[in-house]
Amino acid sequence: IIDRERNLWIGTHNGLAKLESERFVNFDKRDGLPNGLIFSLAADREGDMWIGTDNGLTVIVGNRMTDLTSLHPKLATGVRFLYRTRDGRMLAGCEEFAVIE
Repeated sequence: IIDRERNLWIGTHNGLAKLESERFVNFDKRDGLPNGLIFSLAADREGDMWIGTDNGLTVIVGNRMTDLTSLHPKLATGVRFLYRTRDGRMLAGCEEFAVIE
């Protein structure tokens, strides 16, 4: 996914990579991701980056990474897709067939 600043974000099996000014910046569990296996990425209207992993959900606002997995128990089963609705809500599709707003 490409963000507002034209940086490329790539989810991998070992974390998240951001191509910024022709160099990669990598993020993993040490940075706050619940798991290194990234399944989905989405950006919201404010430009915040949402990351769905094998063990939960994280959002990056500015330079701060926040683990949101504790907000709902189904998030810990793995977030397989993220979808931003027309009205700006973010939906998370989880391993156990739950869609969480």
